[in-house]
Amino acid sequence: MNDLNISFAWSKLIIHELKVNHVTDFVIAPGSRSAPLTIACAEDKDVTKHVHLDERGIGFFALGLAKAKRKPVAIITTSGTAVANLYPAVIEAYMTNVPLIIISADRPAELYSSGSNQTIIQQDIFNKYAKCISLIEPNTRVAIKSLLTKIDHLVFDTVSSKKPIQLNCPLFKPLYPDEKGEKLPVHWINEYVSFLTSKVPAESIYDCCYSMDTALYSRSNLSAECDNLFLFIIGNNVSTDYHDKIRELAEKLNAVVFADLQSGYPYERLTCHDLFVGTNKFSEFSKQITAIIQFGNQLISSRLLEFKNNFNGLQVTVSDTPDEQDPNFNSSKQFVGIAQFLSYIERILPTLRLKKCTNTINELKQKNTEFSIQFSKMISKDKSFNELSASLAIADTNADVLFIGNSLCCRTLDLVKFTKKHHFYTNRGASGIDGIIATACGISAHYGQCTLVIGDISALHDLSSFMLLQKYKVRIIVYNNHGGNIFALLKSKNENPYLADYFELNHDISFSSIAQMFNIAYKNIKTINDFNSILRNNGETSFDSCIIECDFENELGVNRLRQITKELLYSF
Repeated sequence: MNDLNISFAWSKLIIHELKVNHVTDFVIAPGSRSAPLTIACAEDKDVTKHVHLDERGIGFFALGLAKAKRKPVAIITTSGTAVANLYPAVIEAYMTNVPLIIISADRPAELYSSGSNQTIIQQDIFNKYAKCISLIEPNTRVAIKSLLTKIDHLVFDTVSSKKPIQLNCPLFKPLYPDEKGEKLPVHWINEYVSFLTSKVPAESIYDCCYSMDTALYSRSNLSAECDNLFLFIIGNNVSTDYHDKIRELAEKLNAVVFADLQSGYPYERLTCHDLFVGTNKFSEFSKQITAIIQFGNQLISSRLLEFKNNFNGLQVTVSDTPDEQDPNFNSSKQFVGIAQFLSYIERILPTLRLKKCTNTINELKQKNTEFSIQFSKMISKDKSFNELSASLAIADTNADVLFIGNSLCCRTLDLVKFTKKHHFYTNRGASGIDGIIATACGISAHYGQCTLVIGDISALHDLSSFMLLQKYKVRIIVYNNHGGNIFALLKSKNENPYLADYFELNHDISFSSIAQMFNIAYKNIKTINDFNSILRNNGETSFDSCIIECDFENELGVNRLRQITKELLYSF
């Protein structure tokens, strides 16, 4: 034990303290400066290790795993630009309230600005997107508990804030456990052994949560304003634990519900909301709405955001974090704590002067049903294979866990009505196209499998993450429209003459070569009948990793959506 080098001993203490704080998943990219941390992890049989060669990939993998587990996941990376490669995943974690712990191995401070290899200023590299705790360099002059309590507070901080945190760890040579360093004092080794065998944190920290009483909410005078029709909007970051309570409240308040695709809300709601809010029927109904209550954030539908922007009544946002949730700045009241808000409304229900507008609501629901049926018929009518018809087929799948990519994928899937209950996941915090495959693999690591719907550009952007499919089961459905067709949806070629050359970047790449490179099962689909068939036969509830390439004609889906939207809004 006296031969133990201090950098490795320091690393063992860090990993152990994270473990006793219930951080048991570590996502690791290979590196030399981080070797003590990696080996400390490898030697601990009570933690789960996930290893990948690409730091950008491990960042998003950890993001997906933390989303699925709803608990912090730790990332171990070496020094230098390896840390910077985590930045996109850290931003997404910050924006979507996902707790990540970035353990960045660093060089000793004296090597900064010295020309030393792989040395950059790492402290606070993520700026506001991750609080940084910088440890002192390993030494035996400080009490071990001072190191461990910092980690205890760090874990508490990331759990309570639901934000990523960086733990910057300067480590010096020797780095590997078989390399001898300076002889360690006996008293320090005894303290070290004592803490390594402990089953509890060095310091236990408790959140003295209190129930917000009625007086806190009464200042908002909410009950005096809400006496007519309510519209509930359920967005992202609303735990499925709240769905039953929201449904009960909607029934009691006589509210109609719009549920964003990301919410996974399985109960009665108005469907095709992105288009339906533009109809004359909904426009008439909206004049009677007194209050909009939005649970969660980050809506996909731009038309729904536009409707909220033009709405003159009371708007309330309810979420589990204090971040601003209203990009239009129209919300007059924000409540932090969904569970507390639901309990509060339950308490004040007897005091609300509710009008029973059952006939109006039933009429609206009937119109929405007709609208939704007509929308589906128009998609299916011409038998063409495009993003809309593929999304309609996916909406009827039995896949339990669905990860939806950004751009055109999430917009077309947000339009259709899912007929079964699913676990939905997205990266809609910053809505970047990077790291989508890696995130889906992280989710699969928790559930055992995942179905990912992704665009061709997003898939190409995360090419190295296809390697993860050899270990984690992900069925990837690629919407290959041979370019960035989301730009064609925003502006047509007539409106943007630079569309093809500067925005869409059209290509003729087939994913068959990618499947061959990474030894992944592959199917190329060119018709809606073949797509429906493969969804049925590909083992909807149990499958191995595969790539299903939906080979779409460029801009066919976008043009069809424009046509259907024009006809439907005219009819209703």
